[in-house]
Amino acid sequence: MAFPHAIPGDAAVQSSLADGVGGEGGGTQLTAAYIDEMNTKIRAMAEAFGSSVIWWRQGPVNPAMISGHCLLNGIVPLVVEAGGGGQIDFTIEQGVECTLNILKHLGMIDGELQLPKRQIMVEKYVVYRSRNGGFYLQEDGVALGAEVTKGQLLGKVIDPLTSEVQEECRSPVNGIIISRRLKMPINPGGYIAHIADVDSTIWTRDNG
Repeated sequence: MAFPHAIPGDAAVQSSLADGVGGEGGGTQLTAAYIDEMNTKIRAMAEAFGSSVIWWRQGPVNPAMISGHCLLNGIVPLVVEAGGGGQIDFTIEQGVECTLNILKHLGMIDGELQLPKRQIMVEKYVVYRSRNGGFYLQEDGVALGAEVTKGQLLGKVIDPLTSEVQEECRSPVNGIIISRRLKMPINPGGYIAHIADVDSTIWTRDNG
């Protein structure tokens, strides 16, 4: 999944490293023209990356982050999440394709972009966490890319000693599962799933 971080129109900048107009830690002034040009390049790169879901973030720039430092120094940044959890599965091939797409987009290698049949860009993205600890049992069908409805049961947290249900974990939004918990043991506040909120969709594209 791509996490493009665009610059807001008011050129808001966080931290004492920046003065709110241009970053003291960088050589770039955040003019309206610069913001428009940079945001256009960021969006084009995010779309070319080729993930099915894109989370478009447009908030204050933080120079303490690599992406923020790039923005203040004329470098087009794109944050992505690919793989993780020590798992070897079908997403590895998708990650390779997306990486090659970026190289093609930047003119570093030749070739046509390999894009999914449909892409969606959202403004809201939920990191859903449990309230209780125990063992997490995921419901069937809650897989990567699965569409879920608000209130749909994602899984249950059970007491490992009594098998009693401590919590029913339900989707807080209508969305698409971007990632989900793999391990059973869970602490209070443990990660359950990342969900793209489809009600905040700002762009879609059908690629055939």
